[in-house]
Amino acid sequence: MGVIPWSWARASGRRERGRWWRLAVAVGAAAGVPLSAGAAEWKGEGPEWLIGTNWTENVVPGAGETALFPSSVSDVRPVLDGPASVGGLVIDNQIFPYELTGTGGLSLGAGGIRLTGSGGALIDVPLTVAAPQTWTVDSESTLVLARPLAGVRPITFAGGGVADFEIGTNSFAGGLVVNSGTVTTTLGTDSPSRVFRSNRITLGAEGSLVVQNAGSLDIGQVDGSGTLDTAGGGLFMFALADATFSGALKIGSSSQGLTLRGIATQTLTGDTTLDGAVDFADLVRLAQSYDVTDGSRVWATGDFDYDGNVDFADLVKLAQNYETALGGAPAVPAGASPAFAADLAMAFAAVPEPGTGAALIAGAVGALLRRRRSSRRGAGHN
Repeated sequence: MGVIPWSWARASGRRERGRWWRLAVAVGAAAGVPLSAGAAEWKGEGPEWLIGTNWTENVVPGAGETALFPSSVSDVRPVLDGPASVGGLVIDNQIFPYELTGTGGLSLGAGGIRLTGSGGALIDVPLTVAAPQTWTVDSESTLVLARPLAGVRPITFAGGGVADFEIGTNSFAGGLVVNSGTVTTTLGTDSPSRVFRSNRITLGAEGSLVVQNAGSLDIGQVDGSGTLDTAGGGLFMFALADATFSGALKIGSSSQGLTLRGIATQTLTGDTTLDGAVDFADLVRLAQSYDVTDGSRVWATGDFDYDGNVDFADLVKLAQNYETALGGAPAVPAGASPAFAADLAMAFAAVPEPGTGAALIAGAVGALLRRRRSSRRGAGHN
């Protein structure tokens, strides 16, 4: 990678600074990306993020402030070797691609990420999604994430570009909304990439989730009307969120309906056997793993929230889609644990009639927790 001559960067940077910030604000507003009133622009006099002289006003941006990375600087490889927090990132990739690396972690506020220009920009530091936010990637740009995300706030993708998660595993659980563009993983491995596990991915009409590597993709739930493209690999787990996915499943160069078995199966939460129905066979499977909390459980054994355990939360999810839910709880499977038998009726009672919402489920969970605490206290006095 070449660098911009320092003399040119310094002279042009002074002229462009005001225009660059005004342009960033205008572009961000047009894209629905909130830019904070406070902002600091990267001067690139050295690579260290946490040294003030590398920023305008000689001050490192803080929480709530936007960190601006213009194209007209000499150093487009900032290094973050300590914790930092900003309101958002705006990266201009028009001349040379940026690479943010280091051992530190970066917390991102509501401003999210705005990537303009063309080519790829690399973020190789751990990110924490501290607020609901939008990542806008221009149609000719690719944002590459090389470190795991953390947080439980949703990310919305816009702009028509590509967001590539080159990550094998991930603790992020906020959910992804792909209004336009492509979310993918090109992790070069034959083992499943679990970067999207525990997330609901909602695909807008112009949004795609693409598998591009030779391995497979272990995803949480998918809904929306966009495209799920498995052309480059396989699907280790494909669960539709409440059977509301109405988009296309693409295999190779063709698009298939979601009834194609052996490649993908449309089903409901609770269907451990993937036969298209939630029934007694699924209940038996869940019962056999009930109260196993060692992190080893999977969908086929009754873990419907992808936390590795089979518990009351999973039982409620099955009950919500059970074919006889409105007629009461089914018989207790033979060999089920006492804890499962006691919770079964409560799980089915927690299924709300139409229009009652989630309040009944929350109440049932609370009642169960109170009953279990009371039982433990009583046992402690014996």
